[in-house]
Amino acid sequence: MGRLVKLTWLPMLSDAGRIPKEICITMRTVFLILMISLGGCSLDKSQVVDACRREADRFYQGYQTDDVNNPRSRYIIECMDSKGFEFDISPPGCDGRYSLSTQAACYVPTGWMARMIERVLGN
Repeated sequence: MGRLVKLTWLPMLSDAGRIPKEICITMRTVFLILMISLGGCSLDKSQVVDACRREADRFYQGYQTDDVNNPRSRYIIECMDSKGFEFDISPPGCDGRYSLSTQAACYVPTGWMARMIERVLGN
């Protein structure tokens, strides 16, 4: 069958199989620069909420957004979900005194990369 090959030919690995400190620092720096540059690619939640709200206004003008279960609020929540944001009332910026479905703070990204960017950049 196959034989196991010892990976001694990798120049970056030391004798103990660990990555040297200089390479770790460089990798962290590259990762941080990548995260910051991708921050410009992430969607601004407040702009997305406003766009979904305008769409909901076209169809459900007679409804208020004070109740999360009415059609207008459901439309906004589903619209945000289609754009990659999940409705979540647990963040501290989500204030129950105002309409929950129209607050950008009440939405969290669904993708792991978007969550990481939001965590690093503090959006």
